[in-house]
Amino acid sequence: MIVVLLIPANACVVGIMTYYDTGYIEEYRKYDNFSRYENSQEVFFKNSEYVSKEEYFRTDGSSFTQNLGMIAGFPNSYLYFSIINPHIGELFDELEIADHRSKIFFAGMDGRAVAGNLVSNKYFLAKGKYKGEVPYGYTLKAPNGQYKIYENKYFLPFGYTYDKYTTYNEIKDAFSLDKEANMLDMVYLEEKIPDIEQGVPKKYYSEIPYKVEVGNRVRYKP
Repeated sequence: MIVVLLIPANACVVGIMTYYDTGYIEEYRKYDNFSRYENSQEVFFKNSEYVSKEEYFRTDGSSFTQNLGMIAGFPNSYLYFSIINPHIGELFDELEIADHRSKIFFAGMDGRAVAGNLVSNKYFLAKGKYKGEVPYGYTLKAPNGQYKIYENKYFLPFGYTYDKYTTYNEIKDAFSLDKEANMLDMVYLEEKIPDIEQGVPKKYYSEIPYKVEVGNRVRYKP
């Protein structure tokens, strides 16, 4: 119920602000985010041959809009004020996903290949003239048209198993990139389990030391 109410509420706020600024309610249509729905990446992908009702995966994109994936009917890693399991937010915090710092929306996985694999991203969409980076491991499948579609050759399905584990205490102070890299090899549990191999987390990355110099009339908040 909350999700249903928030969407029109947001549209109404945009409409009221536009009317206040211009005095013409017709201008509302120019600023209405929903008017872009039919030409969105989400709808383009929904109508492509790569969407299957028999396979479960998520999708990433260069210009996805929060919650349009939900409206179009396929999972992705972009959410805004939606009702979700709080543990998803905890995972994003642990991995230091940059676009979760506001705490009110998830906007993808920062283009990080390993993090994208862990949440089962299989495809990446980009505009035809997109010049940005494509996550590692993605190959171009559909080069023509308004959008390009890339497929992840290292795709992990929604359900996968581990043959070893480690406790959260062993990994909680690790660098965020090491946390995600070790999750490809072992699951993190709260307590030890007898008769199951306990893995030893590895250190894959080193943080580069840096120094911040603050000039005049600049405030720095670490």
